Amino acid sequence: MRISNATLRSYGIFRNRRVEFDETQSIFLAHGRNEGGKSTLLSFMRNMLFGYAKTSGEYSPFSKEGRYAEGTVEFQTQDALRGS
Repeated sequence: MRISNATLRSYGIFRNRRVEFDETQSIFLAHGRNEGGKSTLLSFMRNMLFGYAKTSGEYSPFSKEGRYAEGTVEFQTQDALRGS
């Protein structure tokens, strides 16, 4: 499975942000300034693939405006099936 892109409609600091992953590369490196959203992107990907952890004290992706965390991840399998 290769992840093609992620769309964070409402997640942490992100609103309507799309992240493209180069399908020809085997690794994705996120870099940026402090508090730029790198860990939030990782949290989004982890939650989308494995679900939300139910431990207390963990970072909450929900906005202070009361919005739900919302987004999609698109992927492709070896036999060219696409999903989200």
